[in-house]
Amino acid sequence: MNNAYGRYCDKDAIIAEAQKYSDTVECEDFVEKLDRRAIKLRYNAYCNDAKKYRNNFDGEVDLCRQCIAYNKSLKYKPVEGYYDGEYKQGELLDLSVFPDDVRNEADDNWGEPIDFTIEEMLDMPVMGDEIGEQNNVSDNESHDNF
Repeated sequence: MNNAYGRYCDKDAIIAEAQKYSDTVECEDFVEKLDRRAIKLRYNAYCNDAKKYRNNFDGEVDLCRQCIAYNKSLKYKPVEGYYDGEYKQGELLDLSVFPDDVRNEADDNWGEPIDFTIEEMLDMPVMGDEIGEQNNVSDNESHDNF
């Protein structure tokens, strides 16, 4: 299914409409193939202070990105089953083990959304307005000097 665009505050409604639409047409789910077991092993090694990640910022960022993808994949295809006679579900990896600068570099979150109405956006000055106003002021001042 193609992308759907809209305001951030309408995100839930857009997703709901897209899901309703996807029920009316033949769709194929696209899920990135992850080796979740390998990611979990690397994550556990990182938590146990593996040498590979010491003083290796790029390695930490890469692992953090993989862990974010791992957590997202659990929403689409949960890990569940019987292990040692008990029913268990896969749990999200705790990303707080990564330093803030690593998480900030790895995360695609660009901060809090800014919610403007269309009227507010139309009233906002644009770059050309500021330049035009400066030119008009300087033109008027030069005419007053004659």
